[in-house]
This record gives sequence, C-alpha cells and structure tokens, in this order.
Amino acid sequence: MKTVDDGKPSDNEELNDTFLAELLNGMPTVLFACHIHENVFKLDNAKRQFEKQFDTFGPAQFVYLPSFRRVRISYESSQEATQAKISLHMTKFLNQAMELYFAQTTSAENGAPPTTLLPPVAEKQFLISPPASPPVGWEPIHENKPTTNFDLLSSLVELAPGESHELHKATASTPSVVVHVCEDSNQAGKATLVKIPQTRRPGC
Repeated sequence: MKTVDDGKPSDNEELNDTFLAELLNGMPTVLFACHIHENVFKLDNAKRQFEKQFDTFGPAQFVYLPSFRRVRISYESSQEATQAKISLHMTKFLNQAMELYFAQTTSAENGAPPTTLLPPVAEKQFLISPPASPPVGWEPIHENKPTTNFDLLSSLVELAPGESHELHKATASTPSVVVHVCEDSNQAGKATLVKIPQTRRPGC
C-alpha cells in the first residue's frame, strides 16, 4: 500500500472513492424513515434532534407525514443517502427503533418498460376536456371567405311584386316549378273560406 506524508490521499484511496462513486451511481437519493416516535411530529426540540442526526451526512430536506408516522429525507447525492441508511437503520430515537428504506424510482432503467401506467397523450386531452390554454403547436383554423351564390342573387333580381316566379326551369326530364301569387280571398267584403280536405288514413 502506498502511503504519503503530505496529507494527500493515496492512489488506493482515490481508487476506492472512484469505485464507490460508480457503485452508488443510480441509487436513490431519497429515504423514508418509518416507525418514528410521535413526539417528532409534535415537539420542535425532538424534530431538531431528529434532523441533526441526518444532517451529519450532508444537507437534507425533510417532509413529515404524521398520519403514517414517516419522514421523507432527500439528499443531494446517492452516496449521502446510502451512508445515512447504513449508519442509522434500526437505530433507536426516543426509545423507538426507526427503519430506513430507499424510495422506489418509477423511471425506466436500461430500456426496460415502466411498471406503471403512463399518462394519456397530451394531444388528445383537449378533445375530452378543453384545457385552460391550447396544447403546444395548436393554431387556429382560418375560415374560408364567404362565397357568393349568383343563382340566388339572380333569382332575387327577377322577383317582382304581384307576378309569378319560376323557381326551377324545365328540362328534358323534369318539369318547371313556378310560384304563383295567391289571389285576393276578400271579394266584395266577403271572405271565402277554403276547406282543407282531411287526409285519409291508410287502409281506408
């Protein structure tokens, strides 16, 4: 083993650190502490003592879940999380043995398919329920310019008050359709009532 006297780490120590860093690469950086004493969630002094023992391995962030008596501890690196788990797993705090577990990762590794359902494709979500803002890449549809119906205009021009109008001209296979003006039903001050015949029922 090579030793140095200037206080610098030896080659073997650097090799061990490199091997350890590669070994811990990809490990979770989040721990869950289970079976925590209830005073940790109620007393500020107990909470500070609880966080202090984890801060010795590196800066950590804590999320308290009193309903489950668990604490979520997040580190900046997987090496810090691993050291905390090895050192504090099954240790007693306030006469209560706590268990530490790594948080499960949901991302697919090494090209393996994910073990959970993926969210629906974003481009189809707005068809079910319109979002507050349109999806990325959405563009409004430009409406076509209004078209001019020249046949309708010519028919309107040909209209004259009190005269009949031909709606459809006759062809070799179809008759013409003509609209006639209704005659005045009030003659000499007497109104003629037109009786509309009742439609016969089928089978009669």
